[in-house]
Amino acid sequence: MTDVRGGKAVPLGAKNAETKKDTSHSPGEPHRENGRIVDVEEESRSRYLAKRYQLEYVEMDQFYIDQELFRSIPADVMLRYEFVPCRRDGNSLVVVVGDPTDVQKLDELPLLLGTSITVTVGKASAIESILKKSEGSQRVLDEATEGFKLQLLRDEEKVEESLTVERLTSDL
Repeated sequence: MTDVRGGKAVPLGAKNAETKKDTSHSPGEPHRENGRIVDVEEESRSRYLAKRYQLEYVEMDQFYIDQELFRSIPADVMLRYEFVPCRRDGNSLVVVVGDPTDVQKLDELPLLLGTSITVTVGKASAIESILKKSEGSQRVLDEATEGFKLQLLRDEEKVEESLTVERLTSDL
């Protein structure tokens, strides 16, 4: 069987070269788009929740992480409350969550962060992936920073020792 796309006969189930979507999957089944596995049910659920609660939906595949903003929030808070910061909008911090129905977490978040928040919705699996990557990166940075801190303390001790020796000899 064939399908007509753009005036060309293409076998059913073949990849559509224009959109790079694999059309051989069943509706609602995970499939590949642009080389990435897409869980249609999760995306549909996230879009539904955003629409239901009149919140902005964020395409996590095109999500840009503002590193400065990301580092300004403790990683353990982002992990525990399952969100990623998106941007600042005036005095409000815009966050992306996978589940906007968890009202208790969303009520606690402004108190913890010391700022008002604006909630947006994205795929929970994408948020989790970003947080796992950042947690691993943060651990590496913490370990590297720890080494620098120890070296800096040793260098400061040497400076204090030399000042102390200078002071002792100058009094003589």
